[in-house]
Amino acid sequence: MNFMHLTGVQTNLSAQQFYSACLSGKLSEKDFEIDHKGKVQQKLIALPYLADLLYNPCMIGNFINSGIYIKADYFIGNTKAVLSVGFKMGQYTDYPVTLYREDIRHLSQPTNKVHAIFLKDFKEDFYSKCAYLSKDQEINSLLIAENIKKLIIKDGCSFGTSAAELRSLS
Repeated sequence: MNFMHLTGVQTNLSAQQFYSACLSGKLSEKDFEIDHKGKVQQKLIALPYLADLLYNPCMIGNFINSGIYIKADYFIGNTKAVLSVGFKMGQYTDYPVTLYREDIRHLSQPTNKVHAIFLKDFKEDFYSKCAYLSKDQEINSLLIAENIKKLIIKDGCSFGTSAAELRSLS
């Protein structure tokens, strides 16, 4: 799979392999080539907004494939046409496959408001930090599915089993 939609670079690695190599610090210069059509520069302009996406109001929705050939299942983004990130669902984790400076409502439907974003280190089993909570919301009042609630540590206490334990149960 060509990973150019997310990074602007060309590689023979799949999106999942590229992302895993990035996270593990094992990506080398031999694994990719810089695109000479300006795609890297386009992506570099949008990348600084990526971190902001996790700490500000955003939406999520299924990709509508409006004539754009992208192998994404869903998008997360904002409505200010600053940034939208497309994700593909994986067996154990979803991984990013594309990056757009586009209003999410043009890329997905239906779009739903994101009420909370929880963070964890890639190697950790539990989500231990709430990076974003929508205005006038409380964590305890969110309607969170029980299987997800079990992955969140709140105030130093776990709601339940770890991600690894849940995978072994399925």
